[in-house]
Amino acid sequence: MTDIVERLRLDAEPTESDMEEAATEIERLRQERNRLREALQDVLNACDAGYMVERGTGGMTVGAQMRRSFYDGVPAWLIEEARASLGEKE
Repeated sequence: MTDIVERLRLDAEPTESDMEEAATEIERLRQERNRLREALQDVLNACDAGYMVERGTGGMTVGAQMRRSFYDGVPAWLIEEARASLGEKE
């Protein structure tokens, strides 16, 4: 079976079945997007609850300071849960 996107692009008049399949796929993708957004928001909230620690000092730019910093006090399980969520998509 070909991909629904390819069928819709190639077919000048998609069938009702094609349209239903496309609608179902859109709904599934919306749910997946919401689930991934929630997982990402949980990680960001945990980072906000932690604190940023800079490794080293110096007069570098803000960007360089950010690259050598990390969040301390962030629960690892949230990060691993987010990784698992993203891994399911790949």
